[in-house]
Amino acid sequence: MSKKNNQCGYNNKTRRCNKKSTQDSHKCELGPKNYCKVKQESQENKVPMDFSKIIIGQSHGTTQHGISTSLLKSAMQKYIRRSQTEKAIQCLLEINTLYSLETADDKIIKHFNHQSQQKAAPFKKETIIKFAQKERTNIANRLLVISSEEVNINDNPNLPLVILKLYKLWRENRREASSVNYLIQIIILLSNAKKCRLISYLKSVFTLPPYYVDNINTYDNFYNNVILKMYRGMKKRLDYGNKTVETLLNQKDSEKIFSWYSDNYKKDSRLPTLMWKLVKSHATEKNKLAIDALHEIYRLMSHQEKPIYLYHAMLLIVYENKLDWDKSIVLPEVGKYTMFKSSDELHESYIVDLHVERKQKKLSSYIKLLNESFVLDPNKVETKFIKPHYENIYRDIKIAVGYYKEEKVYPSESLLKVFIKYYFGNKVTLKELEEVSKIRDLNELKKYVRIKELEIPEDEADNYTSYLDTLPLAQQRTGGRKKFTYIDFEKEKIIKGPYQSTEFALITALKYNQALEVLDQTVNAKTGWKWKLLIKLEDKYYIETDFVSDNWIKNKEERDKLLKKKEKESWKDGKSYYYFERNSKVLGWRIKDMIDEKILAEENEQNKKILIDTLQHLYERYILGIGDTHMCNVLYVNKHKTKQLVAGIDMEEMRSNYSQSTVLDLLFNKVSKEEAKLFKDHVLEIKLIDWSNNKIKKSFNQMFLTEQIDEMKKRDVIFRQVLIKHAELM
Repeated sequence: MSKKNNQCGYNNKTRRCNKKSTQDSHKCELGPKNYCKVKQESQENKVPMDFSKIIIGQSHGTTQHGISTSLLKSAMQKYIRRSQTEKAIQCLLEINTLYSLETADDKIIKHFNHQSQQKAAPFKKETIIKFAQKERTNIANRLLVISSEEVNINDNPNLPLVILKLYKLWRENRREASSVNYLIQIIILLSNAKKCRLISYLKSVFTLPPYYVDNINTYDNFYNNVILKMYRGMKKRLDYGNKTVETLLNQKDSEKIFSWYSDNYKKDSRLPTLMWKLVKSHATEKNKLAIDALHEIYRLMSHQEKPIYLYHAMLLIVYENKLDWDKSIVLPEVGKYTMFKSSDELHESYIVDLHVERKQKKLSSYIKLLNESFVLDPNKVETKFIKPHYENIYRDIKIAVGYYKEEKVYPSESLLKVFIKYYFGNKVTLKELEEVSKIRDLNELKKYVRIKELEIPEDEADNYTSYLDTLPLAQQRTGGRKKFTYIDFEKEKIIKGPYQSTEFALITALKYNQALEVLDQTVNAKTGWKWKLLIKLEDKYYIETDFVSDNWIKNKEERDKLLKKKEKESWKDGKSYYYFERNSKVLGWRIKDMIDEKILAEENEQNKKILIDTLQHLYERYILGIGDTHMCNVLYVNKHKTKQLVAGIDMEEMRSNYSQSTVLDLLFNKVSKEEAKLFKDHVLEIKLIDWSNNKIKKSFNQMFLTEQIDEMKKRDVIFRQVLIKHAELM
């Protein structure tokens, strides 16, 4: 500040000198060129703009308001897709705040480094300028991508010519602050244009480069054996026979042209150069300028997606006679637009794509894109160039690629169909999900559950069958598909079967017993009863386990009095056998028996523990989605050297009803008055599952689809909500 402050009339707020006698050197501090020294000092000390929120990074960065440049580029494309013009322009303007760094002098660089919060600061001048140049160039280039990816031939076919002209004007004048107006004009043109992701559909239908995955051979195998089988008519549509590409171009058969290109690109990656020559040689007076513009864009760009400009040009040849070439393009007026103040204004979930998240790509990421990101403004959609199955094949391949990214294998046809139904169709049952789930192969499952095996030699098969025929059944069969549950009192074993190796019930019983054990271990409980032995008899399987109680009826005469005889089952191939009624207690007590006979009504610590453990089992059974939740399938455990009190059995069926409104109805499916009276006071003692537990995450990720785990978590959310209501009523 001047030493003559008492005489200086310069006002820092108004930035004007209030003294009339400015020529008096005793009253005013003027420089040799008649400018105010105080004003000069004030301007030199003033920071030109706030750089503190800008982050410089090689793969990502932020702008003046701290907004991710990756997010802004993604958001701009989504806003243009949905014809939200002003928000798209705001994204551009936000990245253009880096203009001051691209054109920075030493003073600006000094200010930037002084304000930077990054550990790497201070940055070299060339580093700062290159970062700004790269980000501004990237968003300008993104507009060229949008032109072919989102609009292509669905609006004015001459649009590439105008887009290129505006883009080149921006490049030539990019050091001028007003150059951004050229890009704004491009946004307005694209946002107002009719759109369709036709080229994206073509990439999926015809397997066009750039490919979705690195290993194209495994992808082709999936495409040929799953996609083409699901859409059987496509193979014939794609067959171009012995025709040359010149013939196909003359015939303007889009499907066969792209099919030819796909096949031949795999043989010769230099094909794009040849294809450009062919396309340009087939150009006419109508489409020549637009094709030349696309070729120039292709040569200017170096990004991975540049083949889309070639596909765009090929479409201009194919559909030349169906496009309106005479329609004029009027350059739009550029208005005044507000700026973002923070990233909070970019709140829509659909603007975040796979590149912005910077996470491992999963199926859920692709489903999100299909459900949100690829939604178009219905008033700006053009569908006349979309052929049958294109949209569905695009959807199916996105699902398959997402699953591959997550699991490193492609889905089977049955799994893919379940995914389609689950995410885009009607409700999928738990059984449908489990049928296509992980570890449904018996050989793979045997290793995972570590069950012992016994193979009956071929010459002993008849003897083993005869041995089973001598054993009574634990209960009468109620249908031809029901399994025989044999009781061997001498060995104290239960044997159930026969099963086919691929049978749903067998795989589910073994798998879900293992899953129940995982849940039990994480809450320090024991409520399951695992099968101990897998017996192979010719092409059939039986499973074997121990009695759950030492207090079974050991007196044979007493047991024989309880035996019932089934003369012959009424259905085809029905059997004759002896069996016990379910309430006979010949093997011990079921929880149902203890309820019916008022044993659990007695208040003591053991009964309390039985009630709590039963609830714990039903809760875990509910989470897993296992059916048959009645008290007949929860047994009282009374074994020497074990503290276990209950054991849930028959985990072969999937539950279908989750619409109950009370805690006990959710657990029991349908609770009786007596059950409600006994259990209601112990519901809050259920140990809830911690889904962040590493054992659960690791085990369940190996055993189940992500969708199954998500459904388990959803059921748990419902249970906890109902549990809170239950607590409030107590």
